[in-house]
Amino acid sequence: MYRSLPSGTIVVKDGRHIGGTLSKQEVVQYEHFVILTAVKTRNEVYPVPNPKTDRSKQAIEISEHIYDWLQNKLHEAIEMAEAEKRREGGRKLEK
Repeated sequence: MYRSLPSGTIVVKDGRHIGGTLSKQEVVQYEHFVILTAVKTRNEVYPVPNPKTDRSKQAIEISEHIYDWLQNKLHEAIEMAEAEKRREGGRKLEK
């Protein structure tokens, strides 16, 4: 059962719905936040962005830390899925 998408326009300011031909009831808004307070390396723990980093590079530094964290979570999920497959394979052989 699919509901057709409404047609119309949305006016947005600062990422928020402020008007248009679609009412606020037809627009579902979600907010997602990632808050990094510090990064731990082998040598030290420092705030993000690192105050030693040039201001023009701080956004890049933050995105690199998020990317690395997401890559680690992806690898953990893949390892868990592979371990689950191995367990399921072992159960089938026992039967």
